[in-house]
Amino acid sequence: AMGRNFDKTGDAGQKKKEVEKMAAQEALQKLSAEADSAERGSEPARSPSQPPERNWKGFLDIWLLRNKFPYAQYNGGKSGEDHVPVFTCILDAMGKRLTKVGSAGQKKKDVEQSAAQEFYETHCAGGL
Repeated sequence: AMGRNFDKTGDAGQKKKEVEKMAAQEALQKLSAEADSAERGSEPARSPSQPPERNWKGFLDIWLLRNKFPYAQYNGGKSGEDHVPVFTCILDAMGKRLTKVGSAGQKKKDVEQSAAQEFYETHCAGGL
C-alpha cells in the first residue's frame, strides 16, 4: 500500500493548504482532548520543568481564531509590595473586557492564564 503515503506530505501547493488545515485541526483536537482530560482531573503527571497550569491563553486564542475574532489582548499592571507584587490583568477580546486581580505574590503569567480561563468559561464555553 505505497500510494496511501502521500496524504500528509502533500505533493504541491494545493495539497499544502490541505495539509496545513489538517495539522491545525489535529492541534485543536489535541488541545480539546487535553482540556477534557484535565477537567476530569485525570491529567498525567508532569515533569517539574513544566508549569502545572494548562495553557488557557493558547486555548482561548485558538477558539477566537476559529470564530473569526482577533487574538485576545493582555494588559495590566503591578501594585503592592515588590516582594509580594499584585498583578492585575485586563483581557480584551470579542469587544468584551475582563479584569482579573491576582493574589499577592502570584506570577503575572498565572494571572493571565486564569483571566483567559475565566474569559473562556464566561464568554466562549457556551458557544456564541
